[in-house]
Amino acid sequence: MIHIVTAFTRTPDFLDRAYESMKRFNFDYHWYIVTTTDKRDLINDSKYKNTTVLVKPGTMPMHTGVNYYYDIVPDRNQWVYVLDDDNLMHPNFEYVSYHTKVEECDMIVMDQQLKNEQFRRLTNIFDIAIQKIDNGQFIVRRRAVGNLRYWPIYRGDGYFATEMRIVSYEAGRNIAVLPVVGCYYNAQTE
Repeated sequence: MIHIVTAFTRTPDFLDRAYESMKRFNFDYHWYIVTTTDKRDLINDSKYKNTTVLVKPGTMPMHTGVNYYYDIVPDRNQWVYVLDDDNLMHPNFEYVSYHTKVEECDMIVMDQQLKNEQFRRLTNIFDIAIQKIDNGQFIVRRRAVGNLRYWPIYRGDGYFATEMRIVSYEAGRNIAVLPVVGCYYNAQTE
């Protein structure tokens, strides 16, 4: 099972397009939309399948929505993919899902397509670094995350990915680096 987590911070049409980008997949997934009380009424989640809306108390500065998901959704041996609400999933994400069946793997890293149609590529685990990796480029096994959380700062995804790399390496677990595009970066922003 893959949990796709989106912290909703923009407009509902971003969610609609994000859902369109994921609903074609044939793997087992559940979409968690994390929002705040003031934005909850903007979400018509009845039109999305396999979706749960989590309402986070207070405000939602950078990455705290994802942390809220980690704090309240227990480990059920799922994988977690963070889909920022301005990114879209690439059709090739289906190939990434095949690798979630490898028991010894805790993190899967993939490429990302930029708006200029260039690619952000990572070729080895040492490329998993701050300012080199985006949320849309990795998926992690929930049990490996443990108590690790995103720092609520710009580039918090890079810090999180770097710490996951260290945790996995120290535990003797594998990280797969795939030459596959997993998402479109900032596809919904101008």
